[in-house]
Amino acid sequence: MRRALLGMLMVCATANAQTIDCDQTLRGHLAPGGTNVLSFRATPGQYVQAVVYPLTASLTNPSIAFEPPATPALAGRAGAAVAYVTPWFGLLNIAIASQDPAATGDYAMALTCHAPPYPARLDCVDQYILCGQTAEWELTPASCRFHDAPDKAYAEFTFYGNAGDLVSADVETADYPPIIGIYDKLKGGAPLGRSRPITDRHDQLIFPLPFTGLYDILVTSRVPSSFGPFKLTMHDCASPGCLPPVLVDVPADVVVPYGTAATLTASAVGAAALRYSWIDRAGLPEPVAQGASFTTPRITAPRFYSVTAVTPCGSADSRIISVRPARGRATRH
Repeated sequence: MRRALLGMLMVCATANAQTIDCDQTLRGHLAPGGTNVLSFRATPGQYVQAVVYPLTASLTNPSIAFEPPATPALAGRAGAAVAYVTPWFGLLNIAIASQDPAATGDYAMALTCHAPPYPARLDCVDQYILCGQTAEWELTPASCRFHDAPDKAYAEFTFYGNAGDLVSADVETADYPPIIGIYDKLKGGAPLGRSRPITDRHDQLIFPLPFTGLYDILVTSRVPSSFGPFKLTMHDCASPGCLPPVLVDVPADVVVPYGTAATLTASAVGAAALRYSWIDRAGLPEPVAQGASFTTPRITAPRFYSVTAVTPCGSADSRIISVRPARGRATRH
């Protein structure tokens, strides 16, 4: 059985836990030293990802984890994301807290659910990690395996960096001699660099990034068939990393006077560069504008739009927004 790695996040399910549905975004408030628990109903083999961002500066170093069982957790920096493949039917909890005992403030948390992106073991799920963030994870018999070394388990973390920046990462464990490899996420192939041992239970990777883009950071053991928890820390560096964005404000449906335009505005939070794309949904989806705001053509018939927020690590889609004409004074719903 997995061991709890961040004890402050491991709380029992309670009847009054706030519920959240797949593909829903919720806002919440975290009290100093508190842990907020959200509950959703899972189905076996479902890929679920939860992303949390602070909405106030006083909520520093947020952390997020799935439970039960004692699943891995990510904490620190401008936001946190965690993904999981659910093994059963029933309630699964998401615990939101902070590494800083005095931290308090508002946050936005989004949950997405879909089929796994590829056939995978339950613990073979790619995670995002930011510079300055700590991941407390575990190698298990259900972890990913190397094609050319199937007796070696590994955990995978995606990191976004800029060419020329120096990345520093440490991995520590009490159970096996660890090693870190860094790879080109899009091309794969041989590792671009490997860590060096500090002790027999501590390895360190220091690596200058050769290009701007996505990298895979893999944690494994130098010894085959080794399992157990580890802690991976990405030290402060110039490259921040990235996470999928969360849309926090989406326009309501709107009615405007016949023949006038409507201005639609959305807002999102995201680690790394964030951009918006507005889509005309009247027929085949067609991009019509970029930016947080979009002014429609003059409305003489019902029109339908959506907005997508994008970072290098993913996207978030809004619901469909209707814009309708009316003769006379405009009203909003």
